[in-house]
Amino acid sequence: MPREWNPDAPRKVVELSDYDRGSLDDLLYLARRGYLGSNEVAQSVYAYHEDSVDATYSATLKFWMPRATTRIVDMGLRFALLPFRSYSKAAAAGGQATVTSGASSAADTAAVAAGTSGAGGTGATAPGGGVDAPTGLTISRSSTGKLLYDPFDGAVGDNWTVPYGTAAIEAGELSLQASGDSFFAGVTSKATYSGSLVLGGWVTVTAGRVDVMWHYVSNYYRIQIPVTGAAGTTYLHRGGAQLDSEALTATPGVQYAFKIIYNAATGAISVYWGGTLILSATDAAPLTSGQIYLRGYHATANTAHIHYDNIAVSTANTITVSGLPTGWDATCGGVSATEVGGVATLDMAGVALPQTTLQVRDASDAVKVTYTSASDVWGGDVLAVSDASNTITVTGLPDGWDATCGGVTAHEVNGTATLDMEGVAFPQSTLQVRDASDAVKATFTSADDIWGGNVFAASWEHTHTGPSHEHSVPSHVHLMPHTHAVDIADHEHAAVYGIYEATTATGVTVTINGTDRTAALGGGAGFTADQDWLDINRTGWLTFGVADANCLNTIILTSTQLGRIRAQVDGLVMRTLKP
Repeated sequence: MPREWNPDAPRKVVELSDYDRGSLDDLLYLARRGYLGSNEVAQSVYAYHEDSVDATYSATLKFWMPRATTRIVDMGLRFALLPFRSYSKAAAAGGQATVTSGASSAADTAAVAAGTSGAGGTGATAPGGGVDAPTGLTISRSSTGKLLYDPFDGAVGDNWTVPYGTAAIEAGELSLQASGDSFFAGVTSKATYSGSLVLGGWVTVTAGRVDVMWHYVSNYYRIQIPVTGAAGTTYLHRGGAQLDSEALTATPGVQYAFKIIYNAATGAISVYWGGTLILSATDAAPLTSGQIYLRGYHATANTAHIHYDNIAVSTANTITVSGLPTGWDATCGGVSATEVGGVATLDMAGVALPQTTLQVRDASDAVKVTYTSASDVWGGDVLAVSDASNTITVTGLPDGWDATCGGVTAHEVNGTATLDMEGVAFPQSTLQVRDASDAVKATFTSADDIWGGNVFAASWEHTHTGPSHEHSVPSHVHLMPHTHAVDIADHEHAAVYGIYEATTATGVTVTINGTDRTAALGGGAGFTADQDWLDINRTGWLTFGVADANCLNTIILTSTQLGRIRAQVDGLVMRTLKP
């Protein structure tokens, strides 16, 4: 299943995985081993990337999990640590190349460029542009929709009581088994939940039927899903009254994601199974509160056996992000939403919650700021983007010069101008540097991307020209070290090409979907040698594709010094075919 790996043989750069269907040999192998379930297909996942790295710049692998992914059979990371290469000795030594404009006769030409993090605009009077600019942005959460998250890494009694059968924690999952001549096994939540909610998690049936109830008191809502491997019918009830039904085939031993979205104001109910909408209805007299009841049922006493995991309850199905400039968007769990009036609203229907990472992107899809909280991004969360600071700093200014932005001006002090932007709306688009006579010497322009917290540096050069003339100097001797200026006529040099090598990447950390997994992979504080296969098929590390949406996963490799990394991810996943 893993593709051939040769760390010394460069490949084309594949920034996102070009996954394909598994080969016939793979499918036969999976079928013999019992991996293939009904209505499933195997797909390989692959991504390759090579990049220069240091403590600031990383090699990033991005790969999609195919839609309706049910499980991972095999998934590994491999990388080679290589020396940094450059056509420039200065760059190979860790230096930086600069681009300046040609100076006119007896005139100064200034260039203003941003600092060295994030993504920004260009110095208008410094042709070549492409400078990096710190965004000066932060993202914070003002409120969360989280009500309950139980990954069952504690005790059953932490959140649940047991009215029927036996309940135990097995391998990080809730195991329910019927006993005492009962047809049922189940747990009810200790907490009572009111109003709208989103209830989801994972379920695996050994024997029996899935019963999930909410707002359970004397009345309740309930979904019934038979898991027999044969065609059956799933139901949505309010008490004994049927609200909806749908044909469904579910297989014992297969882990399925389920999600229930309930709006207490309208009575609207949507039920997702494996990321696909299977049931929906509207109750004219919505129930307002009650417990959650997770249950298994079998027609034969003492037979029901079912596992639940990662039970999540939140107040809503949408995530709101405010403070976005025109054309920006927010993305989470494979769902994206463009701002309307500065606010992006992500509809997380069909996406398993909680998620770990939410990103804000500009109109060109460049990531501007990331919110990361392990298994803690929820429907109902409210986030806001703002500037990290209220000041903008411009360094490298001559005596008497100033900087101006958004109607605010600051004169240099010891070569640095600090603009206090209190009361000025962010973002701005233009910053100018002026000399002592208020003549504009340089302009930095970046549409809607100048923020509090930005740091800029100004530099300049000048030349003098005049009429042709000669100096007559009598014969003499200088008794001191000296140099002579030499006039050389216009001419050309043929280019001489060469590759220079510097240090090799080392101390490499591995961050998967926003979480540092270096130590867990056996790398301690950082890997110092090539890795032929690191198993990344770990619970909670990768995000599955759901419904009709692929899901983006990101691995970031960072070195403690200048170097280069060649990295590859490949593996095999199972996904459910569309019915």
